Amino acid sequence: MSEQKIAHSTGDFDKNKHRGKIDITIPVKTLQTDSQHFAGHLKSSDLFRTEKFPEMHFVSTKSNYVGKTDLC
Repeated sequence: MSEQKIAHSTGDFDKNKHRGKIDITIPVKTLQTDSQHFAGHLKSSDLFRTEKFPEMHFVSTKSNYVGKTDLC
């Protein structure tokens, strides 16, 4: 299986307040899979439209802490 590199990521977690935020940017234009055909389909206008949107950016709006966590 191929690895995808994350171009940029930040995270801010407060274990005591049970709050957190994550911000991730992924360069989907350089996406690789074990199948060139599948990678081409993912990059196409059917899905990610990488010619127009070469990066995918995600910022969380909410986080849920369930049980004990050792994230911090």
